[in-house]
Amino acid sequence: FDVETDKITNKIEAKTSGVLRKILVDKDTVNILVPVAIIGTADEDISELLEQEAGTVEKAAPQKEEAQKQEAAPAQERKPGERVKISPRAKKTADELNVDFNLVTGTGPGGAITEDDIRKFAERHKTKVSPMAAVVAGQLGVDTDNIEKDTRIMKADVVKYKLDENLAKYADPQEYRLPMSNMRKIIAERMLESVQTSPSVSFNI
Repeated sequence: FDVETDKITNKIEAKTSGVLRKILVDKDTVNILVPVAIIGTADEDISELLEQEAGTVEKAAPQKEEAQKQEAAPAQERKPGERVKISPRAKKTADELNVDFNLVTGTGPGGAITEDDIRKFAERHKTKVSPMAAVVAGQLGVDTDNIEKDTRIMKADVVKYKLDENLAKYADPQEYRLPMSNMRKIIAERMLESVQTSPSVSFNI
């Protein structure tokens, strides 16, 4: 691997010979003194080293994952024969949208079915996709859930969506930022410093 400084880039080779058993990082750039791999013999036990590395990662991991697990608690499922809990407004919405609320899983308090549950269920089952449209969507990499149409989605709808998507890319090109190498960063800093400290024009009388 390479070690970069402000002025030079050095090629570094491992001082130990053996088999590359495990790559510990998935980034292109890491800080110095960070372990990047485990080298050993083909049948050497590296479980202790892996446990040490896993422990380090667990300590550094944010607590966001735990919060997400708490927020994503599954909705309560009804037991067979249990009375369906549904609000009057949700029941009225189910009648208007022709939805069998017995098939809907409630996300309200105690597993109660809310109006939002009814509308989401109706939305998921409203639009149908023709078999040919499904095949073409798979070939073109189109997610039919993104096609807004009240009636059945046909092959022509998928093709039109793909064409519109490609046209939008050319009409509104996206900007991609790539990480600079350390050398490029130094060059940029020196050029900016030159502009800020040295006159770019001279005036003679």
